[in-house]
Amino acid sequence: PNKMMTVVSQKQETNILKANELAKIADVGKDTLRYYEKIGLISTPPRSSNGYREYPDSCLEELKFIKMAQSV
Repeated sequence: PNKMMTVVSQKQETNILKANELAKIADVGKDTLRYYEKIGLISTPPRSSNGYREYPDSCLEELKFIKMAQSV
């Protein structure tokens, strides 16, 4: 007999942060965020309709990793 499997996925909520919010939380400057983005250390964030960068939680995790690596 054929059995169907139902896969239930959990939707993860993603917080969107503005550059100044992310910079403050990660303890880096806004210019540092732009530099890391330019050289590919952090993912390029999507932009809002007015052109502002909208940083997802994943960028905060990337910044935490960078800061941890710098401390070694």
